[in-house]
Amino acid sequence: METLNRGIACKQDEAAPLVSEEMYRAVVESSPDAMLILDDQFRIIFVNETVCRVSGFSREDYLQRNFMDFLSEENKALVVERYQKRQRGENPPSKYDISYLMKNGESRHAELKTSIFRNSEGKVWTICQMSDVTDLRRAQKALRKSEERLRRITDNMEDLVLQVNPEGIIEFISPSVKKVLDYNIADLIGHSVTSFIHEDDLARAMLVLKKGGKEGENKTEIRIRHRDGRFFWFEVIGAAIRNEKGKIAGAVVGGRDVTQRKEIEDHLRQSEETFRALTESTGVAIFVVQGEKFRYINKAFSDLSGYTMEDLRDLRFWDLIAPEMRDFVREQGLARQRGEEVVLNYEIKYLTKTGEKRIGDFAATFIRYEGRPAMIASISDTTERKKKEEELRASEERYRTIIENIEDGYFEVNLKGDLIDVSDPCLKITGTDRDGIIGMNFREFSPRENWPKIYQAFYKVFETGEPLRGLAWETVRPDGLRQFIEVSVTLKKNEAGQPVGFRGIVRDVTERKQREETIQWMAYHDILTGLPNRALFYDRAAMVLAQAKRKQWRFGLMMLDLDRFKDINDTYGHDAGDKLLVGVARCLEQAVREQDTVARIGGDEFVIILPEVSGREDVKMIGERIAEGFQKPISIGQKELTAAVSIGMALYPDDSGDIEGLMRRADEAMYETKVEGGGLHCA
Repeated sequence: METLNRGIACKQDEAAPLVSEEMYRAVVESSPDAMLILDDQFRIIFVNETVCRVSGFSREDYLQRNFMDFLSEENKALVVERYQKRQRGENPPSKYDISYLMKNGESRHAELKTSIFRNSEGKVWTICQMSDVTDLRRAQKALRKSEERLRRITDNMEDLVLQVNPEGIIEFISPSVKKVLDYNIADLIGHSVTSFIHEDDLARAMLVLKKGGKEGENKTEIRIRHRDGRFFWFEVIGAAIRNEKGKIAGAVVGGRDVTQRKEIEDHLRQSEETFRALTESTGVAIFVVQGEKFRYINKAFSDLSGYTMEDLRDLRFWDLIAPEMRDFVREQGLARQRGEEVVLNYEIKYLTKTGEKRIGDFAATFIRYEGRPAMIASISDTTERKKKEEELRASEERYRTIIENIEDGYFEVNLKGDLIDVSDPCLKITGTDRDGIIGMNFREFSPRENWPKIYQAFYKVFETGEPLRGLAWETVRPDGLRQFIEVSVTLKKNEAGQPVGFRGIVRDVTERKQREETIQWMAYHDILTGLPNRALFYDRAAMVLAQAKRKQWRFGLMMLDLDRFKDINDTYGHDAGDKLLVGVARCLEQAVREQDTVARIGGDEFVIILPEVSGREDVKMIGERIAEGFQKPISIGQKELTAAVSIGMALYPDDSGDIEGLMRRADEAMYETKVEGGGLHCA
């Protein structure tokens, strides 16, 4: 303490009153800063209690040890240099940052303040005051990195970001304004943002600027003027900037060009109007069911059933199905949802508003209605046809006259399935003549895999005596042509009431079947590229996820986005852009494995699910193969274009345990790749 007293005393004015040793000790020991005194050989001759508490060393560990022993290597040269300058009487900076070592080996940052004095022997000693600034420096470094990252994001993002003051004057705008609206940044800074907004949208825009911090009021769609005078639609989101008193001092606004989306929405509205016009003018009952509730019915449905949409609000779909058919219809719908092969068209019994039971041909498929899964179905009422069939059985001659003049074919077979009589339309449907078809067995028209189904159907008619309606299967005509037929069958009895065979009606439903298959295919595939669409992708992804969980497998997921695809559309036209997308789809199909699924989920966005991979390297290898495939130009008419893609990858379960999480991680990785210039990036 005597040493410290001498050091401090040298710093005091000679006229100052003497301070007791106890007061000096109390001041130094209670200091929150670490304090040391070094002699002219860098030896530590004093440390206060704070030094020991902060570093973990004891006083004995410090005293008579060289100060350099407690500094990081990168700081020693600087400390020595400044120490030597002070010894020579020079005046180097007395405050700077150093890294010091703690007893546990950790290195921490401190701000070092030094001052010198001469002891009683005239030697230069140094007083060191150290303040730990490790947390401060880390925070400053994190802040610099955050600011740099934010600057890179705003400099490279395609969306607009701008900052305005309370008067709406633009104080900052991202460089993307040049690409999006063709303005230079200098053209906009200092100008009112309202001068670039369509007058009809000003009220909504001002609401976002003034109430940007309130949820539900911080998002809207407005039109912003391009440099060439055109207006483009933007989806804008605002966030309030508040000062230290909590008052709004401005706003930050983000904007995304949604002009193309608005155009698509207009096209969709037109398509919906066309669909509604068609469904309202047809004689077939068409309706949409979501869950168990009716969401839409056409005029023909009301005419057939007697129900209006208002009547159906409190009724379920099953309430209109005859009780004896409800289980069958429900099971058909569930099987279709499970992806099982089911009869797409079958006969149904339904109830009208008056309680009358009627019969119709029922067909259904699944669609998305207002963003949610739904069933669209049709009923072609056949009640009157059934009555006619009953009348035909009452008079054979009348029956024969009628069936020879309808497009449906009439046939009779014995109990073995050999044809014994056919009508002329039946000859036309089967592509045979009368001499050739008589005596042929039904098996000769049908692929072997359909034999059990046909046998079981006819056997049920034989056992129950009840007619069969809507039995459909694929046949092969003698000329090799494949077609789909629909058959209605009744049991034929002799005068004694004993079964002797079957008679029925056959109808060529090939075109209808093809239309239904086309509709089904379109519901789950991208029309342009033929790849699975978003709905089919999620369906397959769910199966892969379930299998991976059950068998504890890994699988990968890739997100791909074409770089500068908008430039291709703008330069060569949308037709060329579409052809490029088709070429990209083919490249992706060639690059992946047979068990992989490639889907197009957006304009130039693709996603690939990779089952049964061993790890991240497998996913990366497939990604590199994809990237390599895109090195080859894609022919677009007379031109050849090279597609540039950004690829992001994620691995289950390492990156996420569900599909949405994997999509998000892969999308983030893809975005990082795009920011860095495109290529390949793992989450």
